[in-house]
Amino acid sequence: MSGKRGKRSSFDTDEEEVPQIILNENDSAGGDYGPPKRRTCCSPLLIILMVVVVLTAVGFLVYYFVFQPDEAVKSLPTSPTSPTSKTTPSPTPLSPTPVDPSSKLALENLCSDENTEGKMQSVLNLEEEIIIIEAVNFRNNNEEMAFGLYEQLLTDMDDVEVLFQMELPDWDMGLFTKFKNGQVFRDDFLNNDEMQSIVSSRKQIQNSKMWATTLSSDVPAMYPELIGPTGSPDRLLFHGITFTEPNGREKVAIFDEATKELKSENNYFTLGWFDVAATCIGEEDKYDQFRIESMRSIAEYANVFSDEIWVPASKQRTEGSDLTVSFTDFVKDWTKISNMYN
Repeated sequence: MSGKRGKRSSFDTDEEEVPQIILNENDSAGGDYGPPKRRTCCSPLLIILMVVVVLTAVGFLVYYFVFQPDEAVKSLPTSPTSPTSKTTPSPTPLSPTPVDPSSKLALENLCSDENTEGKMQSVLNLEEEIIIIEAVNFRNNNEEMAFGLYEQLLTDMDDVEVLFQMELPDWDMGLFTKFKNGQVFRDDFLNNDEMQSIVSSRKQIQNSKMWATTLSSDVPAMYPELIGPTGSPDRLLFHGITFTEPNGREKVAIFDEATKELKSENNYFTLGWFDVAATCIGEEDKYDQFRIESMRSIAEYANVFSDEIWVPASKQRTEGSDLTVSFTDFVKDWTKISNMYN
């Protein structure tokens, strides 16, 4: 999932005045033209002027390094989330809707009991595409078979598409599934009597997580350089991000703006950013966004880190992310991947 540094020069001066040799008209010192003549280097007025210049320079350096922001941060691009920006990247959060008994009943077929109200019910009303992200560990063959039937069910449905199927470092399976909208998710999936037994078996898998997300429009709107061919990547990167308060999203946006061209030049592209709308299984509000990126080769990926912009940019990403929760996983095994922006 090195920066530029300003250099400060120092000058050593001797308290004892150093005499200057006056060269003769042939630019020689001594020799056939007699011993060199000596005189002091400067007049008192010139010395005073030099002291004033030195003190002014020292004062400027003290002000710059003590009272000004970090030089590395100042060299980075302005965040796209700044007040002068015309585009706001942060998604509009879902407002919990009043509890709807029918929606609660539908969600109980799949979601954990504590997530059948509030934001998850609001997801059912979304008119945009919903991407369900799941991470699953299997205790035994029965759970693995149950999940296989569940995945086949999703594959056979209309207005539903499996986008990513991969093996994650801490999970046996990672699955991303797109539903046309909230109504399809509710009526054609959760409330479909023919699917109840399969969906119920999926819920019984004890070690799993599930989030309802929407596709972020920030990439095509502000970072089109990150959009590239799907190709045959060497690795995928799966990021889970929790932004720090109050301006973590803005700090991460500074990183994205600063590194978009560098990533593109090294075939390091984004396959999708997914804003978390609600949690179906797991802890609510734990993650704000998931991202999947692709790298064509390890060598090109390594080039990114040697660039001078990477360290100061990464500092912004680090400050903007809650590192006790956020993660980056390298993915090397997958059955299916998609490019959400191509």
